Amino acid sequence: MQNALADIDLDFPEAFQDLFIPMRFKVYHGGRGSAKSWSIVRALIIRAMQAPERILCAREFQASIKDSAKQLISDQVELMGFTEFFHITRDAVVCKITGATFLFSGLWHNPQKIKSMEGVTICWVEEANTVSQMSLDFLIPTIRAEGSEIWFSFNRNLTTDPVDKMFLSSAERTNAIVHHINYDQNPYFTKILRDEMEYDREHDYEKYEHVWKGLPVKHSEARVIKNWKIDGNIAPSKDETFYYGADWGVFGNGANIPGVGSPSPAGFKYKVKKVGTMLNYEIQA
Repeated sequence: MQNALADIDLDFPEAFQDLFIPMRFKVYHGGRGSAKSWSIVRALIIRAMQAPERILCAREFQASIKDSAKQLISDQVELMGFTEFFHITRDAVVCKITGATFLFSGLWHNPQKIKSMEGVTICWVEEANTVSQMSLDFLIPTIRAEGSEIWFSFNRNLTTDPVDKMFLSSAERTNAIVHHINYDQNPYFTKILRDEMEYDREHDYEKYEHVWKGLPVKHSEARVIKNWKIDGNIAPSKDETFYYGADWGVFGNGANIPGVGSPSPAGFKYKVKKVGTMLNYEIQA
């Protein structure tokens, strides 16, 4: 076994070397192309060859085994030259030498199944930004074997996401290793991804910051106009014709809709209030 491990290049990006030291929580967040999944899977395979780990690969939604990381693990076993050391079935991956087992499960709608997996020694939660608070509340107490670890990998979405609040928006935890890792820390970042990244950086910097730099979303995807700014006031000419448009939306108890232009210097706005099922509106100078 030691000879098998010595025969391959175990060169990991520096941040991922922490996957081999004991720690309850290990959190890897960042943008696309940062080699999070590849590095984590390779570390799990090596851990499986070193000890009889029981490894749960979880995600919030998994309708079938096809939605899991099983194919990625199977591919990496082959790429690393370890095919002879693993038995791969439809639902699991087992190391023939140590007996270490990879299991796969969705968290949503499966709380009782997760609770039955208390013998898990390592749990990897991929796309952890989608995991609900309820799922975390079931999962974390279940993974309770002595020395057990929970690994999270994700690209941040909202700062209000439960895993974001747990590790990135609150006080630093003494039982967690947290790494923000991006494409520029991946020595194997491909040219095709670099071309996509550079296009986004040039044409949509906000998208670039979220997708490639792993920063949380700044604005809702529901907005119609984005990446705009007001450079200053524009004085209209006296004979200019104005046209108006409005998107009538009601927020809470009411909404204000500003006029987009006005033939008078004072301008005006519509003020809308919702009363029962009726909308009352008035023009304010």
